[in-house]
Amino acid sequence: MRCIEAWARAQSYPRERYQLLVAAPHDYLAADLELARTLLAPQDRIERFSANHDMSLVAAAAETASGDVLLFTEAHAIPEPDTLERVDHALRQHPEWSGFSFRSVPITHNLLSEIEAQMYGSDIERNMADHPWLEACR
Repeated sequence: MRCIEAWARAQSYPRERYQLLVAAPHDYLAADLELARTLLAPQDRIERFSANHDMSLVAAAAETASGDVLLFTEAHAIPEPDTLERVDHALRQHPEWSGFSFRSVPITHNLLSEIEAQMYGSDIERNMADHPWLEACR
């Protein structure tokens, strides 16, 4: 709920200019989805899919999404209040970009989260500097 609220109510970007699409597994608790719905604006949607894994949910949701820009996030990722402003600014400065990645700041501090953040962080840094898919961008 913290993630949805941060996107729905805490962004400095004009709320009428973006839509939230919440992707949930078909067996997700209906009461929790109703609570999430109270945070959403009229243009937002909650979609239920047969998938259970987050990557499958993201792919299914992307197929139903509309708009010029598609931003992926996860339920444990809390955006900064100016995230959408920064996205808008970056895309206006670089209309040739077809995508980019955000930097994550760990907010949960336990042994597993610290190890995971270090592992993913080093992979992300390396892949953003030197990865075969970047050749198409150069």
